[in-house]
Amino acid sequence: MSAVATKLAQFLVAGLCVLLVGSCRSAPTTDTGGSDVTVDRRAPATAYCPRGVVDVAGFRKPSRATGEWSVIAVLANGSSAPCGVRGAPKVELRDAEGEPLSFEYVVNGGMYVRRTESTRITLDPGGRAYVKVAKYRCDLGVATRAATVRIVALGVDATARLPRWASLATCHVDEPQGRLEISTLVDSFDAAGG
Repeated sequence: MSAVATKLAQFLVAGLCVLLVGSCRSAPTTDTGGSDVTVDRRAPATAYCPRGVVDVAGFRKPSRATGEWSVIAVLANGSSAPCGVRGAPKVELRDAEGEPLSFEYVVNGGMYVRRTESTRITLDPGGRAYVKVAKYRCDLGVATRAATVRIVALGVDATARLPRWASLATCHVDEPQGRLEISTLVDSFDAAGG
């Protein structure tokens, strides 16, 4: 095969790879004339987790600042395939009767939540992501304690019963209700503020 035909064949293969696969991992190939053609052969990105695959696997206590009531929700991929999650989730707290609790919701920042860039997290089967939910304590007393939490983001829609120690609640009527601070989804307990 001539050098021109070899280069044309390599060019066509590289073009087909990009069109059919989307992108590929680097694998240099050398023709007889000594020039290199690099073909990118990275696998396509893993799809976001379908609804019902990621659940709340539990809760962990973070190290807390003075006056902080908080919990870190541990989210786990319950499927047999890797999938992705991402974002600053919408969090909803409900009381024992299922009524939503009223807070000013602050996502990705505040007194108790570190501001971090939202990145895609690929969860292998059993893999975990974390989100911190925090607020200032009630000085005059608790009005209504949160019983459940719902967490919704790309690849996540999960609801779970909160542990008693979580202490997330609305405060006495004479006290400002304050803000509920929510972190972005992160890939480690420490990154969530643990």
